[in-house]
Amino acid sequence: MFISDMNMDELSNRLMISVMNLKKNQLSLENYPYIVKGDMAVVAQLCVGEKNADGLYTSCLTVTHGLLDQWKISKDSLFMMALKNGVKLMKPCLEQIGGVKSDDSALPVSFVLTNHYHFNGASSIFYDNSLLANIGHKVILLPVNSNEVYLVSEVDKNDDREFIQSIDELYQEFCAQYGDGLCDHVLLYDFTKPNILTDSEGKSFYVDLNDNREVNTESMDSGISVSTMTR
Repeated sequence: MFISDMNMDELSNRLMISVMNLKKNQLSLENYPYIVKGDMAVVAQLCVGEKNADGLYTSCLTVTHGLLDQWKISKDSLFMMALKNGVKLMKPCLEQIGGVKSDDSALPVSFVLTNHYHFNGASSIFYDNSLLANIGHKVILLPVNSNEVYLVSEVDKNDDREFIQSIDELYQEFCAQYGDGLCDHVLLYDFTKPNILTDSEGKSFYVDLNDNREVNTESMDSGISVSTMTR
């Protein structure tokens, strides 16, 4: 069967989401339906081939506008199916680790947000960001690549801004060294606003892919808090 001929049942069992850097992929993204979240673009991927011994499909491809037209489904339906099935295929998990070295500096990483395959693990942000609440009241996210998001916990000090800035600088050095990074700056999670992520420059977005409202950041408390929200 051709991919373009897949029915809804087949699609619903093979779709998932993936995350990429918006700026670095701006040209190629013209070919794909995508959702903008901060500096990131969320796309839908179709798993093809068979599953290997670990239960992971052997290959996947990014869904194009052409495939969407041939399937005769909307962009909203595409991402709804990708979210629902993806969380089962790529179930998010937290892994506790030590610091991550970058030349002479060390990122004080406490956890990694990913999945058991360490493939497309950054999509866990959008599958189940509630896992972050298990780490602390305030958490710094370092989206180093599409497979993993490093996490720095216990961001609850009098010098929040200075600490966040120092982590942001280390993150940018790390990304420059490895030619990777999904965002320009680190992301900040505050458990009092569990559906919102804010970068170190104050730009915020809703984690829910179906929520396209803009987030105003007129007042920032300790470099993290978000004030009002508007449609």
